[in-house]
Amino acid sequence: MQLKYFVLIISLFFSVMSFSQELTTKQENDVNSFLQSVEKYKAEANKNQTASYLKKIADIYNNANMPNKALPFYVEASQISEEIGNTTAVRIFNQQIGRLYNEVGNYPEAEKYLKASLDIAYKSNNREMISAALSNYASTLFNQKKYDLAIENYDEVLTIAQELKNYRMMRNASSKIATCYKELGDNENYEKYFRLTSSFNDFEKNEIIKKKELAAEYQKRVAIEKTYRLEIQGFKLELVEDSLAKTEEENKQKQIEIELLNQTNAAKQAKIKEEKAKVKKKEAELKAKKTIIYSLIGGFVLILLASLIVLKLFIDKKKANKKLGILNNELSSKNIKIDNQNKDLQAKNIKIDNQNKDLISKNDKINSQNKELYAKNIKIEKDRQKLAKQNKQIMDSINYASRIQKAILPSQQAILSDFNEAFIFYLPRDIVSGDFYWYAKHDDFKFVAAVDCTGHSVPGAFMSMIGNTLLNKIINEEKEFDPATILLRLHKGIIVTLNNNRNTIETNGIEDILDQSPADGMDMTLCRFNTNKKEVIMAAANHQIVVVREDKTEVVKGDYFSIGGHIQHESETKFVNKKIIASEGTTLYMHSDGFPDQMGGPKKRKFMTKNLRSLLTGFYGLSMKEQRKKLSQTLKEWKGDVRQMDDILVIGIKF
Repeated sequence: MQLKYFVLIISLFFSVMSFSQELTTKQENDVNSFLQSVEKYKAEANKNQTASYLKKIADIYNNANMPNKALPFYVEASQISEEIGNTTAVRIFNQQIGRLYNEVGNYPEAEKYLKASLDIAYKSNNREMISAALSNYASTLFNQKKYDLAIENYDEVLTIAQELKNYRMMRNASSKIATCYKELGDNENYEKYFRLTSSFNDFEKNEIIKKKELAAEYQKRVAIEKTYRLEIQGFKLELVEDSLAKTEEENKQKQIEIELLNQTNAAKQAKIKEEKAKVKKKEAELKAKKTIIYSLIGGFVLILLASLIVLKLFIDKKKANKKLGILNNELSSKNIKIDNQNKDLQAKNIKIDNQNKDLISKNDKINSQNKELYAKNIKIEKDRQKLAKQNKQIMDSINYASRIQKAILPSQQAILSDFNEAFIFYLPRDIVSGDFYWYAKHDDFKFVAAVDCTGHSVPGAFMSMIGNTLLNKIINEEKEFDPATILLRLHKGIIVTLNNNRNTIETNGIEDILDQSPADGMDMTLCRFNTNKKEVIMAAANHQIVVVREDKTEVVKGDYFSIGGHIQHESETKFVNKKIIASEGTTLYMHSDGFPDQMGGPKKRKFMTKNLRSLLTGFYGLSMKEQRKKLSQTLKEWKGDVRQMDDILVIGIKF
């Protein structure tokens, strides 16, 4: 008894502690400081900093496990970020707000914010970001027990994961879908997706093992390369040591040469000194001779006095000569100026000649370039003509292939005449199509198929011809009338035809694992109609049909596997028949993914499968002719100026 009371007291203590969660002193100081910063930046109208400090306050309360106090700050930060157009911040804040509302159990508010975060993610076209937002949004739908909507969003996550080849994401999404079906009490779908989860687990384990093996091989190669580099460095070091020894020997030789040169210079200096002594001696002798000359000049002075008259005449003549010299100097100065001008002119002429030579050289170069351009233009024109011819041949071949494909396809009139009311909305993206419809009639049975082959244009058309041929063989020639068996035989036939049954991945490096091409194959719906009994037996590969009755709309999904695909083990591939009992006015719709995947609308987003389903539901009561017209009009308005993304096929049959 005492132990019981002790346990009760301990549980009450921890409950009180959890509800009285408080901030530490440091956290309180940080919050007060950040609140002051918020007020400051609000006064300065600095919205970026205001949102930043609001986020810091919210993070403190969030880390302290106080979601109710964190939420108002996150909401205000999100509103400010939306005002300044920071969509990335708005997406992150909305995601965090939605998570906290989930924690406190306010699921409608969580759904609102996570939906807003998902809408922003769609605009980014980042498939991983979209898948994360879809998972968060689906989780709050699951918490509200909206299992059908949760399955739809998790199914889109599964599609994106398949595109990205992310087996972990595939496993998580299929596990969530299995849980939803379990809550709905749908044991068949629960077991199917539970097996699919196990399959993805096996693939993920195999991928991890392969990546580890490749990583080990890569490390081994790196070690070998390092060893090789060290050997090269050692070889280079030996070469450097040999080079240093050689350089040292050359320096010694040059030092000997310098010493010999110094000795030669010393001898030359001695010879120069000897020559200078001889010159001084000659100067002394010359000086003595000058003295004798000066004495002789004195003797001639008297003779010079006698020559004064002559000198006078000489002076007059000298004056005249001086004037003449001045004139000569002026003429000489002018001549020098003229010579300088001539030199300047010559320099300018030389410069002009050089410029002319440069111009001639440039002209020659330009002429050469023009010749090359002319030759290139001739070659380009020839190539253009050749390409035009090749394009014409290709277009002629594609147009002929289109005629062949149209000839192979069953007549729409034949199909429509065998049913009371029906329509076929068939719109290839290019001249030839990867989508095709197929029809056969045997006794009371009428077979209608809507097929979406891998790719579009020429590759898709080839796949459609293979699929058409195999369907004719299985149903018309071999008389197999069970839809599930027909799909399985078609699956095996595609694999044999395209040699598409390899389970190993051959790779030369780690990067090859991340770049594997998708499997060749097709997704399809095959229905066997018995109009007398108003009974339809349906089998589908990664497809679904929409059944619209007066009081409700039902989606009948096929098996997850694709025809010819290799994502599952071969032994696990199987298809199951689904029976649909129709009443008067019941309408069945089969479609490829072309219409839902078409981009358009004001936000340039996909039309989506759920919107197509709503559109078809709204057609109830209209004639099939009016339905086809409205389908075409809706596509045209949604698409706008956006190009058609894929081949489009929608088939409607009314009882």
